[in-house]
Formats: sequence, C-alpha cells, structure tokens
Amino acid sequence: MCKNNTEVAALLSFASFAETKKTEKQAAPAKFTRVVLPIYSQKVAFKIPAAWKEVFKEQKDGVYTIEYVPGKQDKSSWTRMVSVQGFENLAGKVTAVAFVNKLQANFQNTCGKDLVAEPLGETVIDGYKAFSAILGCSKMPGKDWSEVGFYAAIQGDKDLYLIRKSARLAAFEHKKSPLTKATTSKFIANILPIELCKAGGRPGQCQK
Repeated sequence: MCKNNTEVAALLSFASFAETKKTEKQAAPAKFTRVVLPIYSQKVAFKIPAAWKEVFKEQKDGVYTIEYVPGKQDKSSWTRMVSVQGFENLAGKVTAVAFVNKLQANFQNTCGKDLVAEPLGETVIDGYKAFSAILGCSKMPGKDWSEVGFYAAIQGDKDLYLIRKSARLAAFEHKKSPLTKATTSKFIANILPIELCKAGGRPGQCQK
C-alpha cells in the first residue's frame, strides 16, 4: 500500500488527471521504456514513461517489490507511481479475486469512510487469470490529499503478481473519484501491455 510518512511536495488538480484536447495536440509524442523484470519463477514485462525512474526495490520474505515515479519526484513525494510486486508460490494458494478483496479490506481499515473501491472484475492478462479494481482513499488520514489507483492481481504459473498505478491528488468527495471504470483505460495506457514471460533468456527478453 502507499507510503505516506512525508508530506506530498505537489498535488495535482482534477484538471490534470485527464489531459485536455488542447494539451494533447501540443504535447510531443510520448516515449516509453519497456521493462522486463525477472521475479521468481517468471518475468514480468510492462512499460513506463521514459522519464520515470526506479525509486525503491526490495526482495524479502518471498515478496519482491519495485516502484517507479516521474524523474523529478521521489519515493515519498510523488504524484504518480507504478509498482510491481511478486509473491512467491502464492498463485496456488490465493486467487486473484481473494487477493484484491484483501487489499480492499486493508484500504477500508486505513481510509474508513473515505474508502474508494470499484471492482473492475475478473479478466485475463496475457493468458493468466486476473482481477482488477480501483482502490484508494479520497482523503488520506490526517492529510489534505488523496491517493487512488488501479490494482491488478495476476495468477502466474507459481507466483502471484500485483501491478499497480496510483495517483496522488487533492482530496475529493469519496463518491466523486476522478479514477473510475470509464477513465481507467486512459489512466493505465502508458504501462500496457502487461505480459508474463518464461524465466531465463537474455536480460530484457520476454519469451513465451
């Protein structure tokens, strides 16, 4: 879940959440970096904007975590974050649905009445069973900002993987989330496609 020990340096307005047509016309073509990470029994492939950077990586007690944020931000003060986690040997023990439901319960404990939760349902990601949802807090406890994101749990061959893209914004009414089922596709477009690949091979190679 989020790290919120340090006050966010910059908050995004609702207007910045979705680009206007004028901004889209003026913006330079987006450039992305494809990332292929060996995480336990498989590799996970996805994209991040080229200007983003890795700010955290840890492998401990069967959990692998890596986080990326825009280039001028850090792991405490960020407005957007992409995180990938791998849970070793969990795919045969917990379903993607149950895993996301547990995440929602954790958010409920943190957010209380400010919980944002919209299940997006079961799906298939690169041939693997998955479940995704929008989760977050419309107002973080004791703060004047919110955190809301897209979470997708994927049941790999042996391991369970969690892909997350989150945004920190000004606080909002919990029933008026700027991230909804209707806006999710645009929000996660710059990390797609998400792929699970065979282990081994050359660095950066995704073999099926």
